[in-house]
Amino acid sequence: LGGIDFDGKVKFNGPAALEEVTIEDNDDGTYMITYLATVAGDYKLIIDIEDSPMAGCPFTITVEPLMELSYEHTEISGDGLSKATVNVTSSITFIPKDKYGNKFLDAADD
Repeated sequence: LGGIDFDGKVKFNGPAALEEVTIEDNDDGTYMITYLATVAGDYKLIIDIEDSPMAGCPFTITVEPLMELSYEHTEISGDGLSKATVNVTSSITFIPKDKYGNKFLDAADD
């Protein structure tokens, strides 16, 4: 790696496994770690160099939902979908989700 021969490992702990995790040697003394997260939430990143955690580890990475509405994954439920009574409030719950099934963040959560 980086022209230097050492053993480096990357570990992510979080709500789901990450896909396509790679470490790329930039051949200039630096490295690029790339990953694909499909589940929103907080992940811990640990970079081990020769079986010892790098200074500052673990790093916390917050993965946010995609924020592109998926009609296939969005949930809708409630009695108001199938019946209602005159002069009685009915309800329907709508949970918008992205294509990975992650709930959209509430504006109050920001």
